[in-house]
Amino acid sequence: PTSPNYLFIPHNNTLRPEYDAGWSIREVMPTNSVGIVTSRDGLAVHFSKQAAKELLTKLVTLPQETAREELQIGEDSQDWTLSAVREDLRESKLREDCFVKLAYRPFDVRWTFYTGTAGGFHGRPRREVMQHMFRNNCALLTSRMTKGEDFAHTFATTFVSEKILLSPKTSNNCFHFPLYLYRNEDSLSIGGQRLPNFAPQFLKELCTKLRLPSAGKTGIPECVTPEDIFHYAYAVLHSPG
Repeated sequence: PTSPNYLFIPHNNTLRPEYDAGWSIREVMPTNSVGIVTSRDGLAVHFSKQAAKELLTKLVTLPQETAREELQIGEDSQDWTLSAVREDLRESKLREDCFVKLAYRPFDVRWTFYTGTAGGFHGRPRREVMQHMFRNNCALLTSRMTKGEDFAHTFATTFVSEKILLSPKTSNNCFHFPLYLYRNEDSLSIGGQRLPNFAPQFLKELCTKLRLPSAGKTGIPECVTPEDIFHYAYAVLHSPG
């Protein structure tokens, strides 16, 4: 075994140098995180916007312990308390624009209510990444590891995503890589200038490999679009070879 991989079973390392010469997707697209953790899917994930509205209205209008019992919420946890959830919902005033679509499982898009407040309605909303998904955007979804499964853990979405979207049976974490970053990061409102979520050093090396000059301030190779790079990465991750 060699550092940093002290493996417990023999591995064929013939192609290891070629593999190590490549780029990690987390280095290529440095703004990323796992998907959101709702802490209570039964409250936070819904098949329709209307169903979400009806339940959340009950949640904020009923007395707290009545809501806990009637909605079968259960006890509080370390990163989720009913009092904090109700406060978060009341501060948001159940705004229409906070009802958003959620990539919950592959080809299973549902509805949730997104405030971006950690420890609020969602236990871990991953605002630093998910805030970029409320404009014109798409995201690459993949897993860093698998548990007893062959790797087939790659997807794409235009919505915020849930933490175990790609593998609910084994709970492999699903990492979310937005293609674009919007500069008005302190706001969830629509608008703002966007930049591609690619590391400058990666783009510099890509220009060298393609023998193309960079175009503009983004560093993207001339005649190449951010979508081209995104699509190529998605294809590579889907390749059985």
